Amino acid sequence: MIVLFSSAIIALNTSHAQENKVRKQTFPIATSLTNHSWAFPFKQVFRMNPIYPGISAETEYYYKSKPAFKLYQTGQIGGFYNNSSGSAIYFNSNFGMRYTTKFGLATELSVGLGYFYGFYTSDTYTQNTAGDYEKSKKAGIGAMSGNIAIGLGYDFSKKFDKNITPFIRYQWIASTYYWSLISIRPNGLLHLGARFYPFQ
Repeated sequence: MIVLFSSAIIALNTSHAQENKVRKQTFPIATSLTNHSWAFPFKQVFRMNPIYPGISAETEYYYKSKPAFKLYQTGQIGGFYNNSSGSAIYFNSNFGMRYTTKFGLATELSVGLGYFYGFYTSDTYTQNTAGDYEKSKKAGIGAMSGNIAIGLGYDFSKKFDKNITPFIRYQWIASTYYWSLISIRPNGLLHLGARFYPFQ
């Protein structure tokens, strides 16, 4: 009986240790350069003229982390400059999944919510109680947003023992309010970046 009880405890501890090992967080850092388009989903994805540049950085928390499949939550911050339709900064948290083949090709899909602050391209005016228009002090407007992202990358650790994954990603962000005549602001972002694992 004692031997059986001891074996059960050892097996339980081994299982718990393996589970902790699987759940160990590595918190990768992904940075990317972006190009912004005022566009509806999957329109003007690869438009390169003109270029409205931006930058994005994010990390990931893993709910499930296997060599071939990952289920994760992101924390993302970014911004872009667009002197035509308005610059912006944004914060997102996405729930996503990533599948990586044995030879390193990785595909991903994520959806999430965030906060989007769009800057106006010129001065804005508001009407006062006397009916006159006066210059507003607001530089822009903040709003809740939703987004979807799809990406393709290559995990160099699968073949070359390099812990880096370059990727290309398309992300579409819709903020809920920008101008009084536009209820949804559509934003397309093409990302070119890489994911690193500095804490692994």
